[in-house]
Amino acid sequence: MPFTHSNFWLKHLILPLLGFISLVGIIEVTSFDLHLADFFYAIQGQQWQFKNNTIFSVILHDGARKMVVLISICVLLAATVASFVERYKHRRRALWYLLLALLTPPLLHPYWWALASR
Repeated sequence: MPFTHSNFWLKHLILPLLGFISLVGIIEVTSFDLHLADFFYAIQGQQWQFKNNTIFSVILHDGARKMVVLISICVLLAATVASFVERYKHRRRALWYLLLALLTPPLLHPYWWALASR
């Protein structure tokens, strides 16, 4: 199938955005995420068994957040270099798209909206 401009936007923006909006809407209406969290909380004896576990709290939570920041900085540097160095110009659009994809989830997090409304 030949590449068309509208086909690209349909597959890479419109359909994922519609899927995301649908999923968020379903979660908000049904509170499925809260029911799932309550289920796991209940089967663990009304406590989070892995709350102070090194693997979960330090490596998978804090470490993953720091890794996303490090990767985002590297992608920002690579996109900037690709914008100015002729040899890498063909990768410029993909790198800026990747940076946008990396930064969007943290910026959409409710924590930032709570800070902005103060």
